[in-house]
Amino acid sequence: MRIVNRLLPAAALAVLVSAQGQLRSQGSGQHNGHAEASRNVQHVLNRQVIENKHFDETMPLSKFLAALESQIGKTKIALRIDKEAFGERYEEVAATPVSLPPYPKQMHFSMALRIAQSKLKFKHDVRYTPTALLITTPERALYSASYDIRAVLEKPEAMSFYPAWDDFRDTARRRQGDALAKAAQLVQMIAATVDLPRDKGAPHREPLQVVNGTRLLVHANATKHADVEALLQAFRRLGDLWVVASARLYEVDEAFYTRVKNAKRSSREDLEEEQQRLVSGVPSKHESLFKFLKDHTVALAGDEVKVDSGFEATLLSRHQVLSCLAGPEQFRKGQKDRQTVLEGIAFVGGIHISSDRRYVRIRLTEKAAELDAIEKQELVVDNEGNKVIAETPLLKEINHIHTRDIPDGGTLLLPVHYRPRELRDKNRWWVLTITPRIVIPEEEDHLRFLRLEATLPLIVADILNNPQLKSVRELYGSPGDKRFALVNSAAWTWPKELKLATPGRQLTPATKTGRRLLGIRVERVDDEITVGLVNAGGSANGAVAGSGTIRYTTRETEKGWTVALAEEK
Repeated sequence: MRIVNRLLPAAALAVLVSAQGQLRSQGSGQHNGHAEASRNVQHVLNRQVIENKHFDETMPLSKFLAALESQIGKTKIALRIDKEAFGERYEEVAATPVSLPPYPKQMHFSMALRIAQSKLKFKHDVRYTPTALLITTPERALYSASYDIRAVLEKPEAMSFYPAWDDFRDTARRRQGDALAKAAQLVQMIAATVDLPRDKGAPHREPLQVVNGTRLLVHANATKHADVEALLQAFRRLGDLWVVASARLYEVDEAFYTRVKNAKRSSREDLEEEQQRLVSGVPSKHESLFKFLKDHTVALAGDEVKVDSGFEATLLSRHQVLSCLAGPEQFRKGQKDRQTVLEGIAFVGGIHISSDRRYVRIRLTEKAAELDAIEKQELVVDNEGNKVIAETPLLKEINHIHTRDIPDGGTLLLPVHYRPRELRDKNRWWVLTITPRIVIPEEEDHLRFLRLEATLPLIVADILNNPQLKSVRELYGSPGDKRFALVNSAAWTWPKELKLATPGRQLTPATKTGRRLLGIRVERVDDEITVGLVNAGGSANGAVAGSGTIRYTTRETEKGWTVALAEEK
């Protein structure tokens, strides 16, 4: 792959409107069959290892490939020279002398093939089929594959390698932008990053097409397809990050407020130490401050707020609605309704996740508005001299901005500058805590799997033995039957090596014949685990339709996981 400083907007837009060219409009299945074959064969060749001692003597390329092929093992993959592609030069290509160096003593198949290819004097490439690798000409190595780009276009901010971290308005504008402009940005990035082969007859045309605004069609060899796929995956991963943040407002005395206000700003070394403490489960250096807060009044607790990296969200807010008479402008327009204003505070957080996914940088804007006075004004409203009283609310508005870095899962403690009248009267103050947690889908999926792996055996045991579930067990199974089946679903596929503690019960495959058989199926996984009980057998002793749904709560303790029946439906 190559990175260039200047992109190619003209070329990018050209491929969007190109209706003809070397790419034919076919179904994605036809295109991606070749790409899938390429990935599968490369996977096999990248994993298997050979002994170099079998190839230390020089031999013709054709014989070398045959000898190498014999070492592949169970997965049969042919290694061939494309005779038709090379034509008259085939014999010369096949006779190319090849040998492997004595060291290292072992190497992967893919490396041995690259060494063999390096001996060729002609321009060449490789082409894959589901069962073969062909050494062929560069032209014959090209194929078309399509890529689903909807997830990338939904979050175009991920396509900017070096965005201004705090330009939240521009990020939002880009996401809401025109679909064609977002597609143009994507192909512009690909054309500038991946050195794709161009048609010699049309050197200004990139081998790219955008189809229906949802699929990217690429015509290239296997190496360039891998580069495109890696780039798209990088964009997806960058866009598939968000923060779940929670905030709390505490009422404290002046001494504690002053202590928080005068606290030294954390250096990068301090943040590194704090992050290591979080990872190791060691209490924070500021633990005494947070313990002190537990004994103080929570003035306002916010909900968990999901914020994509590069965006702003209101983390916490509270406003009192005040009203007064209609203002001068309202009366001049013939409007007499009372006007309302909001007095209070809001905390708006702009979120940015660090490139190493260990820290959250937050630009916190404290927006406060307080009614300072209501200005009254007498207005003449008609030619007869009738008068009314108009009112104009005068607000004192304050915006204060903090920018801080917080380790993932850490808590930030900040002084609040706004101090409403009721606090001033009591000589009290506010401090704010913010706890951001970076959500990475791969980690969440792994944690979800570990949770299910640990709790599902307990849930299965409870389903089979809980007296409260006897009637529903007998409804979807058969009374007195000790058998049960585990049924796969979109939410969960039961692993083959699941350890179950169900003495007296017999796990059996699902069937469509015989008596009813109790089937257990995971329906949904969130804060609770929803399980469906179904008939996984036949209807010899009566049919039953649908499923019974039950829910379990799970909790991790020092001694391990526990589960509890939450609800039966």
